[in-house]
Amino acid sequence: MPIDITKFSEAQLSELNRKIVARLRYLQEARMQQQMQSFRSATGCPSTLQGMIQRQASSPSATEKQSP
Repeated sequence: MPIDITKFSEAQLSELNRKIVARLRYLQEARMQQQMQSFRSATGCPSTLQGMIQRQASSPSATEKQSP
């Protein structure tokens, strides 16, 4: 489906560009959501391990070690 863009004005081309960028962002976001969903369902990580990881990441000792 070729589009002859030589007949478009600058304003029309800018609007077309805005719509194309928005559509590309939407498609990228949808693809990322699908990949995250398939990753979550494929990991099979037990909830107790997830809780341990979350507690470790939020513990004060983890942040204290980063301070000089």
